[in-house]
Amino acid sequence: MIPALHVPLNFERLESVRLLGRKLGSINPDQGALAPLYALRVWMDWGVKGQQHRPLQNKPTGAAIDHDWQSENITFVLEDAARWKGESGALMRAMIDAGFIRVVVVPMPEEYATVALILTDFWRWNEHLDPAYRSFQRRGADATNLKRALEKFSDAARDRRQIFDSQGVLPFGSAQPSVEEQEACYALFMRLHRECGLELPTAQDFTEAAMGDALRVVRQFTPAEMGTVEQYVIEHAQDVDFVKNPARILENFRELLGKAQR
Repeated sequence: MIPALHVPLNFERLESVRLLGRKLGSINPDQGALAPLYALRVWMDWGVKGQQHRPLQNKPTGAAIDHDWQSENITFVLEDAARWKGESGALMRAMIDAGFIRVVVVPMPEEYATVALILTDFWRWNEHLDPAYRSFQRRGADATNLKRALEKFSDAARDRRQIFDSQGVLPFGSAQPSVEEQEACYALFMRLHRECGLELPTAQDFTEAAMGDALRVVRQFTPAEMGTVEQYVIEHAQDVDFVKNPARILENFRELLGKAQR
């Protein structure tokens, strides 16, 4: 069964839709009056796609409002969906100017990034349209099961330390962590990989930079604080703008802790 599209009851009164009406009204009064219909038609098109973001062909070189929207295929797709009758690109510019659509940089695997469009507030109402969507109850159960599995990483961390010891490797630069600290760093690094949905790290992934950040985390933060960040990673790993890079997570650990505690 196809999931239902969720539309807020006050759709016409959403600030971005009202502002869109004023922007289009400055072009043509008739188009201003049709703004809620244009907005709803684009909302429906986004629902059919079942995606939070829509990638662009070209990265805007300046302000998004000044981008050459006529050259973007998505401009024609959305204007056709909205049955737009005006100048090509004008609807897109008005929607961006009104905040109805936003231009964002979406992190991708292997440190790549793409520029894409986000439909403001759409995903808050329609997260269930994502094929990978899991209900709140399912996420809770998965998080519980995953947490139990993660507790077993202490054995894997001990094995990793013993392998490094046998090879004469200590990937901590000039630092001299204790045995317990080494294993805590290895376990944390492994858990973050699993929490991000990644394969477990290979020996080459345990770089001095990553382990230096891991050691700083282990020494500066309590187990409860580390658990808070790891739970945040579990809950947000599927978000389109979340960087699923364990080394980056360790580097920005304090910032993530602040977000998790809000």
